Amino acid sequence: MLWKCLGEKHILPHVTDLDELKLNKIKEYAETAVLLNLRGEPRSAGTSTATVPKSVASSINTATMTKKSGGATIVTPDVTANKDEESTSPAPTTKPTTAAKKKTTTASKSPATTNEPVEEKKREPRPPKVRSEKPIDDPEWQKLQPDEKVQHKLWNARLAGYEECGKLFAMQDSSKSGEFEDYLDLLPRFVQDTNENAKEKGLEALLIFIQEAYVARTTVGEIVPIIMSKCLTGRAKTKERAFDILLMYIEIDKNAEIEEELIKGLENKQPKIVQACLELLRRALSDFGSKVLPIKPFLPKVIPLLEDRDKTVRDEAKLLLVEIYKWVGKQTLTPMIQNVKPIQMQELQTEFDKLDLTGADKPRQTRFLRSQQNVKQKQGQAVASGGAAAASVVVDESEAEVQEELDPLEMLEAANILDRLPKDFFEKIESKQWKDRKEVLDELLTLLTQNPKLAPEADYFELIKALSKIISKDSNVPVVLVTTKCMTALAKGLRKAFKNHAITVLEVCLDRFREKKPNVIEALRETCEASYPGTNLEQMSETAVAALAHKTPIVRQCTQQFLTKCFAMATQTTLPKKVLKIYLPALIK
Repeated sequence: MLWKCLGEKHILPHVTDLDELKLNKIKEYAETAVLLNLRGEPRSAGTSTATVPKSVASSINTATMTKKSGGATIVTPDVTANKDEESTSPAPTTKPTTAAKKKTTTASKSPATTNEPVEEKKREPRPPKVRSEKPIDDPEWQKLQPDEKVQHKLWNARLAGYEECGKLFAMQDSSKSGEFEDYLDLLPRFVQDTNENAKEKGLEALLIFIQEAYVARTTVGEIVPIIMSKCLTGRAKTKERAFDILLMYIEIDKNAEIEEELIKGLENKQPKIVQACLELLRRALSDFGSKVLPIKPFLPKVIPLLEDRDKTVRDEAKLLLVEIYKWVGKQTLTPMIQNVKPIQMQELQTEFDKLDLTGADKPRQTRFLRSQQNVKQKQGQAVASGGAAAASVVVDESEAEVQEELDPLEMLEAANILDRLPKDFFEKIESKQWKDRKEVLDELLTLLTQNPKLAPEADYFELIKALSKIISKDSNVPVVLVTTKCMTALAKGLRKAFKNHAITVLEVCLDRFREKKPNVIEALRETCEASYPGTNLEQMSETAVAALAHKTPIVRQCTQQFLTKCFAMATQTTLPKKVLKIYLPALIK
């Protein structure tokens, strides 16, 4: 079109890069093109490109082409080109502006010409769109019902809907009201809203729903996984509301389901979710106690997190272990954490030493399940009548039910240490060099310490036979000490599975009491006490009576001390009169 308007002379210098084929195509198009006037009509035949002034042609060559909405093309002259033209030769005072509309017309219309200039109006830029945080004054969505608002595309509408739902849930007179069931299918929306402000209100409404609705017990499987993935990594307020919801699920007797989900969360790849699960376990244990939230399922998962790469996870794992220590005590927890790094063990021990488990730090259940409301009522009545001290007595009376009896070995995986022994173990254990014997026994003791629970199906006969021989005949005290420690670890690791070896070990240890060194006697006493659960007073009566008649006084004395502990643990079933008659003559002597 420019070729038609300005002519070949003005256009050709600017299209030198085009090949001949393209130039021919442009020429063919220019010959058939029709120039239009300002009204969009074809120009008259008398108007030709030859009448275009040189200054206008020069301006158009460097002009900027813009297109109006009506279809007309506006050509704006280049200011720089005009200035250059004025500096070299005289030019007209008027600004040459040419406009043409790209619009097809019918052949029936008569052509007309015009020379009226068109001024270009500069378009002011639009201000940037600012997203309003205030509710839009839209009467349409404000007229909707709450269940329709929570499904609206506008976050303002959803936020208002959540607030109305919360008020609606709180107003219900019965926990089995039909209103609650009407909203069951919409509850997932409350916890996964894409707008954070709306999500917070949704979580608040859901908390009221769980607290008031009996049917909320059926929503755990659907709601809790969404909370775990969507609400534990966001805002602090959103996270706190998620904690309140999960604790409320525990209160309505869904403690097992929540604990299971939290244990799954401990294996999540996101440190924020792991840290949140640890924190919630700690808070739930502190509020509800170890009876409601058993420690056994999650403790093995917590200990490895002491070495996590994320500092917040490590710190939260340490705080949870301190809380566990309050409920189960040192004797139970220490064997579980004995393999942690020395620095971490030192930090934990420092925290343990700060606790006053008989006073302010004594664990007490402060929040109760719906099924435990009778305990809560007793505590409330005690507070009303006798103050905090009386309430403490009420809680202490039920402490036998609240406290969890935790067996550390039950949480560990059984290990077969026989497969890990050195190949030359039985050769070295009979070496004439005491250092060789002690070296291989030290390795055995390390294995037993690292694996306190032993696989009962393994055959320990040869190992126990070799250790018994050393206890009975070895003259080197350090070797005997290590051996007795190994035997004690075997007896504790096998427990009742040690029954096939208990009598033999007791016979050897009671006889070795002839050793007068206190450290050896103490080690032998520990081995005897560890072996006793594998037998009973009737089965070991022959061995014990023979030791009571030993010619060495220290043997008789140590045997009596050992039997005293056994009698203290006896009942009428384990110590019938016929068994007592066996021991009485030997003890009277």
